[in-house]
Amino acid sequence: MLLSESVPQHKRKASALDLNAFEPSSCKDRRSSDQEGQEGLADAAEQPAEPQEDAPALVLTDRSSMHLIQLRESQDELMKQIDDITAVGLAVLDGMRSSLLQRMQTVKQEVTALVDNAQESLCADSTHTLHLQRRAAVAGDLIGKLNVKSRDEQQVRPSTLFSADEQEEGQEGQEGQEGQE
Repeated sequence: MLLSESVPQHKRKASALDLNAFEPSSCKDRRSSDQEGQEGLADAAEQPAEPQEDAPALVLTDRSSMHLIQLRESQDELMKQIDDITAVGLAVLDGMRSSLLQRMQTVKQEVTALVDNAQESLCADSTHTLHLQRRAAVAGDLIGKLNVKSRDEQQVRPSTLFSADEQEEGQEGQEGQEGQE
């Protein structure tokens, strides 16, 4: 008896092609491939002492096979949705990643520019400071030389010489003395 004959048309949820194409052996193949993946993990953890014998063939009723087909279809649909969500999430993350990388590159360039500007400013300030220090040293030398010369002039100048104020006082004093005589 075919699977399509045993299930009334109104109770079928899968298409007739899916039901006719379903073979219990394909179910066994799917389960065996899933089991092989899990057994590979289990074998890595534990090595059984005796090799396992082949499991008996799985026999499903028509109703169970329909449920299994629906579960597999739901699983496939869910896997597609998960892949779509993953693709969208990765696209968003790639966009965020590229945006972050661009921003960090901009920040690095700004920091480099600020440090370069600070270096130029410090060099200019240092050059100006060194120039002022040289000028101060030259001015100090000139002041020192002028003070020496003025001291020398004071020492060389005869005591009979008067300053301009003293000369005026002296002239007034001489005129006053002449007027009294």
